[in-house]
Amino acid sequence: MTRYSKPEHLTDFSSDPTIWTRRFGDEYWADAYTPLSYCLLRHWISNISLPPSKKVHNKFRFHKGFAYVSPEYWLDVMSGVPPSSRLPSIRAYLCKKDQERFDNLPARLGKILVFIFKLTPFYRRSPTDAITKNHIAMNEWQVDTGKAFQELADMDLSAMSVDDLLDLFTTWKEKGDYHFVLLRAGQAAWGPLLTQTLEKLLEKWISKEAAQKANQLMSGLPGSFTLETNKDIHGLAAAVTGSALEDLILSENGASQAMAYINAHPEDEFSKLFNRFVRKYPHRGSAREMIADRWEERPEMIIDLMCGLVGGASLHDPVAEEDEKRTTREQFQTEIIEALQQAGGSFIKIRILRWVLKMAQAYYLFRENQRFTLDQILYALKQISLAIGRRYAQKGLLDHHQNIFFLFEDELFDLAKEPEYRDEI
Repeated sequence: MTRYSKPEHLTDFSSDPTIWTRRFGDEYWADAYTPLSYCLLRHWISNISLPPSKKVHNKFRFHKGFAYVSPEYWLDVMSGVPPSSRLPSIRAYLCKKDQERFDNLPARLGKILVFIFKLTPFYRRSPTDAITKNHIAMNEWQVDTGKAFQELADMDLSAMSVDDLLDLFTTWKEKGDYHFVLLRAGQAAWGPLLTQTLEKLLEKWISKEAAQKANQLMSGLPGSFTLETNKDIHGLAAAVTGSALEDLILSENGASQAMAYINAHPEDEFSKLFNRFVRKYPHRGSAREMIADRWEERPEMIIDLMCGLVGGASLHDPVAEEDEKRTTREQFQTEIIEALQQAGGSFIKIRILRWVLKMAQAYYLFRENQRFTLDQILYALKQISLAIGRRYAQKGLLDHHQNIFFLFEDELFDLAKEPEYRDEI
């Protein structure tokens, strides 16, 4: 009999003493609530993104829509990491009893040697896993995905056969596979490890105060997609401030009224600027759930974001704020290097600190920017799924094309092969 010990834990008292934890699942796919989205995220996270374990094959249990991870899996993976580099975030997933086991976990020398080897540029078995290669592979992948996403936008999906659409769905699902392969090393391992290592070096070589301010070294970094998006939203707000649209946007139901104006006046300068913004960020939204609206589908969401910036209503200027963060980061970087030099730090120590800082910043951007690319993949799969849904609705296999999201992935394909399968669904 399955019982809860706490809402975030699950155990089966009758036969299995394992206390499964859902904290990881809640963090990574709690916002997927349609069957199709849940299938995709379940596949990517449980089968692709988590490091393999030869000892634990059943990493997950799924119960009432929640995903629970075995503590034995986390303990096995962490046994291959040097004790000083084990991640507190993984420990936090576990219940108190298993946290004590985590704290006293013996090191497995063979696995640790493999782990250390992956930190070197000589690791060639899987370039996407190597610490010096993984973030570069992600940068290249983001460019390739952006090009593929634009090519998809230029396709006429309505002219494609169901079989071609299903093939296209598989192609973009495989893009998701590769995306999560990159996340397996970059976001789950190297990013947290480098941040933790940087804090420890600052504390050991400089001071506790420097370690406590380590987050300043990650702010205002160039190349952030989030920063670029914020700047563009601020640009939209600045363009409308002082114009006839300002009062309209800030009024009750301002988003719907503003969109009515933009649609009625496509040649207006602000309308052109707004439509360019939508074409640049059609895939952005607030959730990983595929059925959720994206900015291209409901541009009123962009107007809502602008409201806090229009007419000087904002308490801060995001552009000026990021410039300030960049200046603070650059000054602090200079200060810590000078402090290490003044403390008699050797040339080797300075090189190590510079390298760890550079890589920590690279993987911080990796973590921040990967969501932009994942949104492109999810929106591509959404568009393809809707095109399949329209075909099924035309054939009477679905009552509405959006019901496609309430099929499991295997049903999406089985319905094309066996239309009579509709009654069973």
